[in-house]
Amino acid sequence: MKLKDWKQKMKTLDNDSDNNQKLPHVFLFMWDMYGLEFCQDITAVEKRNMMAALKGERLERPFNLNTMLLRARINSQRNYEIYTMTVEQGISEPDVVAWFNANPQEAVDQIREKGRELYKTGTRAEPIIR
Repeated sequence: MKLKDWKQKMKTLDNDSDNNQKLPHVFLFMWDMYGLEFCQDITAVEKRNMMAALKGERLERPFNLNTMLLRARINSQRNYEIYTMTVEQGISEPDVVAWFNANPQEAVDQIREKGRELYKTGTRAEPIIR
């Protein structure tokens, strides 16, 4: 996916009728000063867990948010940030990871602007190098 296409898809979801017909995806991100450490489409996880609960099966999650928060707090020198962000349908995990690897500062800025902060260690608002 090209950067232009990504920017076009990366918009907040309004409550208009066009967006209500598309199912949004919620991603969970965790990164530190060395780059992206975790990216997961948690919408798919919630769907699987709902079906498992209806069937009476054991619920499983591929991540543990409490462990992620503990890791971020213990390693505060690495300036961890954990966010969730809602994106339009059609954006997959490999697209997000590729975008983050190609343009890390732009990806972080977009996620900070349009996402929901769960945890943030760093206090620096501006990037050091422009």
